[in-house]
Amino acid sequence: IRVLAESCPNLERLSVSRTLVSAEPLLLLLKACKNLALLDLTGCGNVGDKLFVNGSQYCLKMETLVCASVALLSGKCLASLVRMPV
Repeated sequence: IRVLAESCPNLERLSVSRTLVSAEPLLLLLKACKNLALLDLTGCGNVGDKLFVNGSQYCLKMETLVCASVALLSGKCLASLVRMPV
């Protein structure tokens, strides 16, 4: 994820579904990839609300967030994303 963040700043779509990725490298990715419009976190058990509470300001072009079977995400995640500037 760190290599993607450093070498692909124009990345628009990413699926990390069913991986062991954690919030820290994903936060680096959100900061670096300002054009990210789709992020698929399906089944990522190490990702929680903290990612979007701390990173929602970097998701300005996010259109689709797939987060099926991510037990650590709650309404706090959605509330952070809803408050993003349009």
